[in-house]
Formats: sequence, structure tokens, C-alpha cells
Amino acid sequence: MTKIGLEIHVALNTKTKLFCKDSTESNSPNTSVCPICLGYPGSKPQLNKKAIDLAIKAALMLNCKVRTKFWFDRKIYFYPDLAKNFQITQHEATIGYDGHFSIRNKEIRIREIHLEEDPAKIVYTGSIENSKYVLLDYNRSGVPLIEIVTEPDFSNSNEVAIFLRKLIRYLEYLDLFNSSREGAIRCDVNVSIEGGERVEVKNVSGIENIKRAIDYEILRQTTLLNKGEKIKRETRHFDETLGITIGLRSKETEEDYGYIYEPDIPIIKINEEKIEKLKNEVGELPDQRKERLVLQYKINNELATAIVSERDLADLFEYCCKEINDYQFVAKWIGNYLKKSLNWNNIKFSQSKVTKEKFLEFLKDIKNNKINEREAKELIKTFVDSGEIVRVESSKEDIQKVISEFYDEISPSLNEKGINHIIGKILKKINYKADPKELKKLIEKIKEEKSK
Repeated sequence: MTKIGLEIHVALNTKTKLFCKDSTESNSPNTSVCPICLGYPGSKPQLNKKAIDLAIKAALMLNCKVRTKFWFDRKIYFYPDLAKNFQITQHEATIGYDGHFSIRNKEIRIREIHLEEDPAKIVYTGSIENSKYVLLDYNRSGVPLIEIVTEPDFSNSNEVAIFLRKLIRYLEYLDLFNSSREGAIRCDVNVSIEGGERVEVKNVSGIENIKRAIDYEILRQTTLLNKGEKIKRETRHFDETLGITIGLRSKETEEDYGYIYEPDIPIIKINEEKIEKLKNEVGELPDQRKERLVLQYKINNELATAIVSERDLADLFEYCCKEINDYQFVAKWIGNYLKKSLNWNNIKFSQSKVTKEKFLEFLKDIKNNKINEREAKELIKTFVDSGEIVRVESSKEDIQKVISEFYDEISPSLNEKGINHIIGKILKKINYKADPKELKKLIEKIKEEKSK
């Protein structure tokens, strides 16, 4: 029997670090640093209140119990990514505990969720085995992390992948983390098979790499047991290039870290009213909202899934549905065409320049035939980037020139279907920069002339 547990590190979506005012966004190495995150003697941490709120929201999202009184601890270990030789984390009293998160028909238990600072980034000049020296980038040091610790309830790497994809979707929906930030989510994976000790694979990034690390580790441990060898408790590194795990050190125990209370940060107390307020801000989660949209607005499951991929997108849908009663029409334009345009530009709706009011106006123009559907599909491509619907009509000379190309196809007996087919070809030629009604009048005029 295989048991897999996860320790998931999620970088919270804050503008500043957990214990100082340095920015969490920086491109050049070691430019977003200060005495606090560099561990200078005498520097004192200053707690980021927003990080506390986001951590509590994450705990509520994972159905955890939230402590009304908690504190921070020092996790002491000597490693180059920790300038002060300890990490400020939570050990004795974590923010959240005893939760659960369901995937399909299986419930994954959440042991705890705690808040801590990220260490610096270690940059190897080669592989971890042959690097002659390492470089350190302290921009990441002090970025607020939540660590989500699951029970060993996973049986295989596919379950882990399903869990992580859903978790990421929920975290993004609540704007708790920014997936585009480097190292925004990383995993320590604990794998054990019956008859062997638990092995931890540290700091694996990317769902596919996490799957590969688990599958390799299961194979490695199974092979050792089949050969009659023992599996020792240890910490290993996953080499993404080779696709194998490499031994780093024997696995530490809690006693090895010498946890002590963090004296520079006072005990934090949260009242029930504050927790209730944050619970209301969490509100309806993606899967719950999707089910409601399907039932309330009678839209299909596929469109509903696309719409609830972003909270702002789902809000836009319900905002437009208050003014337009054709819910399937609204769902098609938001869940299909707008979503595709956002994906093409690699942005979220909140990052686009489109406002809810302007998008509603755009839909009304389509509905009232002020903009034809073919043209609208072209216009929406630039809408998310500019925030404006810019219609550029082709000149009469250009339109006449293109119509003349189809002159021979316009016969006196041409029916409605044939006219629409020619209109479609003309619009495509001129990038949909013409009014289909005007084109139809011109074609009807040619028909009339030919019938004389």
C-alpha cells in the first residue's frame, strides 16, 4: 500500500513581505531586501496584517478550524538560504487545523495550515551534485507563505495532480496567490510504501514534476524492497532533467529543529466577528457557484466552468444577466469568446482594461444588431487589451471593389442563403469592417440590375 502526503507552500498575494515593507515583486537579484529579511543583528520583524487575513481565508476555504489565539515560533537550522539561521514559522499554534478538501469522491484531510516566511532562493551553477558553488537571491526571503499540510491520504500521483489543480483554481479564485509569480507554489512530497520508512522529496515545483517525482520514488522504493533492502528515512531532491530523486540528508525530526517561541512577535488574537467577516468575504466557492449558475441560469456545465474560472468573470456574468435575459447568449460571449481572448492575451479579466459597464454595452449592441456577430468576434480580440470597441468602417470604394469580385456569383435567382454566404465572404475579405445590412442592399441592387 502506498501513502502520499503533501506539504504545499503557497506564496500569498501581498505587495510586501511578511515581516518588513520590502516589495514581493522584483526582477534583479538582491534588490528587494532590507536589514530585517537579511537577518541583521537587532532588526525586528513587523507583522503584515494582510498576510494574516489571507491565511485565515485559505484556512476557511479548506474547511479548517481557525484559532482565535496563535503565535509564531523559530525553526532553527543552519542552511545558506536562512541569513539569521532560523525561520519564523508556526509550530505550536497554527492558524488553521483539522480541515478537509474533496476531490471527486474522495476527501483529503488537512492536518494544518500555518504561516511562515520564505527562505532565500538558492541558485546552483550546475546540477545540485556537481555545482562548485551556489548563489543566493534574498528577494524571496521573507515573502509570506502558507504551508498546507495534508494527511497521507493520497494513493497515487494522479490523485495528487487532481488535488493540486483544484487547490490552485480555488486559491486563484479567491485572489490568495499569484500563479505567475516564480515559485508561487511548491511541494514537499512524503512517500512511503508498506514495509518501508517515509521519504521526503523537497521543493518540487510544477504539477507534472510533482507527479514524476512521486512515480519515480514509488518505483525506487518498490525496487529496493523487492531486492530485500531497507528504505531509510531521508530527505531527497528531485532532478527535473534526469527525472530521478537524489539523496540529500537523513530526515530531520522535530527535535532537530529546536523550535522555540518567537519573542519579537506578540501573541495574535482574532475575535469571532473578524473570522465571520473573512468567511463572508470568502463566500461562494467555484464549484458551488458553478452548480448554482447551471441551475439558476440554465447554462451548460462547460460554459459555467469557464465562467467561474475567475471570480471577476463570474461577477461580470451575473452583472450582465441582470440587464439581458438571454442567459445562454451572455454565457456564450463571456465563457467562450471573452475567455478565449483573455487566454490569448495571457491575462485575467481583472488585468484587462474592460469594465463591466462597457462589456454590457458591447453585448447590448450585439443583441440589438448594432454590431453583427462576425464583426463582434473580431472586435473582442482587441477589446481586452484596449478596453475600447474601435470600429473602423471600410471605405465605399474598398467595399465596391470587393463586391465586384463576387459579381458573377450574384444571379437574379440568388436566394437568402446564397446572399448571406456572399456577405460572409465579403466581410472576411475586409476584416468585418462593414455593416452586413448595407452589403445586403448592395447585393440586392446588383440582383435587381441583372434581372432587367
